[in-house]
Amino acid sequence: FQPSSSNFSPELPSKKSKKTKVKKSVSDPHKKMSQDYLEGLLEPFGKVTTNYKLEAELKEIDFLFEPDSSKPNPELSLGLLGKIAQKNCMIESFLIPPSDLEFKSSWLKLLAHHEAATMKGKQIKKIPTEEELSFLWTLTPTLSQEIIEGFKASNESKYGQGVYLLGEGFKAGFVAIHELPETAETLWLRLLGQGETHK
Repeated sequence: FQPSSSNFSPELPSKKSKKTKVKKSVSDPHKKMSQDYLEGLLEPFGKVTTNYKLEAELKEIDFLFEPDSSKPNPELSLGLLGKIAQKNCMIESFLIPPSDLEFKSSWLKLLAHHEAATMKGKQIKKIPTEEELSFLWTLTPTLSQEIIEGFKASNESKYGQGVYLLGEGFKAGFVAIHELPETAETLWLRLLGQGETHK
């Protein structure tokens, strides 16, 4: 594999940053691996929280990321992964493509997180804006046409091939790893896929 741009160097960041750990209770090996992987890549650029517990129904969000504006732009070293992580986001990574029910479950966790953030904001008199609320990214090895059509997802976005966004109000999108172009910019996401996507 050869990087497509001389200005892009997919090297692992070495700087340390503040992170928040919640008790780890992940039994799915892929989820644990993807959490550790994403944490290692994104931690130098902001605050990472794994296994974030939602108090209402005691559900956990796989991975939350809050970029730190005082840190370098993560896109410069992480390519597409850094680009989708330029704003507060929630990342759910699947080894097997999620069903529509599994995606809906992830989206409900996003809504619960938005509600919790808003309630906390009211208490401290600093309610988060729509822009500050987390965006849900679902990482999937493949994405069926049925899911794309069922959720009216569109890949006409600034993120390019393989990235599908739902309507703006949903604050959610899919990354279809098998559709990502084999470039240096997509490498860190393709490593979470299967087989040929690792090249």
